[in-house]
Amino acid sequence: MPNQRDVATALGLNQATVSLALRGDPSIPVKTRTLVLETARRLGYQPNSYISTLMAHVRAGRPLQDKGCIGLLVDSTSSSNWLEPDPYQKYYRGITRRAGQLGFHTECFFLQATGMNAPRIDRILHARGITGVIITAPWRSTPQPLVMHWERYASITTGYSWKAPDVDRVANDQYKNVLIAYGQLFQRGYRRIGLCLPSRHAEATLSRWLGGYAQCEQQFQGGPQIPTFFGTPADTAITLFRDWLRKWKPQAIITLIGHEMEWLQELKLRVPEELAIVSVVRPAGSDFAGVEESNETIGEITVDLVSSQIFRNEFGLPEKPKLVLVEGHWVNGPTIADHAPLPRRKKR
Repeated sequence: MPNQRDVATALGLNQATVSLALRGDPSIPVKTRTLVLETARRLGYQPNSYISTLMAHVRAGRPLQDKGCIGLLVDSTSSSNWLEPDPYQKYYRGITRRAGQLGFHTECFFLQATGMNAPRIDRILHARGITGVIITAPWRSTPQPLVMHWERYASITTGYSWKAPDVDRVANDQYKNVLIAYGQLFQRGYRRIGLCLPSRHAEATLSRWLGGYAQCEQQFQGGPQIPTFFGTPADTAITLFRDWLRKWKPQAIITLIGHEMEWLQELKLRVPEELAIVSVVRPAGSDFAGVEESNETIGEITVDLVSSQIFRNEFGLPEKPKLVLVEGHWVNGPTIADHAPLPRRKKR
């Protein structure tokens, strides 16, 4: 790739003049600036983002080890609201730790804060020379679309909630996490294994949890055994859940975070003696057996990818967005038995 020295040589100018012209410095005549820009385009010159950021820090008297700022776009009003659920604390910790290791610092921009919106944040980022953006999880239905000059930024998002802009993303491997949970149950002798999901997943066009469950039923059972139950105590009558249990008689259920435990306690079903329950989005510090998502790792990988885009001068929306999946790890707990209880014999 041609550099400033090549542009200077082609025009018979010194490199300092070219550098100033490329930055639009008013000390360089307009005619010279125009000639330098035209020659740079003709030669295929592209500014090195890392060097540009580094020189901006030198001129501003900032530490050389600081490569600049990565902006975090957060669909919330403040840090306290965003980081209240534990998964996002871990995710944010992974982001800030990895950014520091790579010489960056981070700053949050809250889309729902008073007086804030995407166009204003766009102007702030551009004015401060911030070229790396992470669209953080989760999307919480912010009213304004993310209308920004994306051609200015290396950008990436986390999870599946943000549909637009369509950028590279890092996410939990929900499909694989269901396989992990189902495999643990099957290994312990559980055969009738059901899946419970919130109602919104009944209409989902792409549910990786449903896909993983279908794969498990085919792989371990030879085909579908128990239909998925859709609903939670917040929006579904307990009678529907009770009827599903009575009809399909699962030995164990796979759940997201364990809302169904409220129903099981009301129905006076003993866990795990009568019904085991495992979570595929295991809450930190809970008693549930299940899969704990690797949210700190996801934060670290997100920074790795956006920083590599910055260093490679890859700005703007990608033609073919990439998806990086990170599987979780199994954690034992008292909601599952070491060996599935033997089925009761019917009384004669």
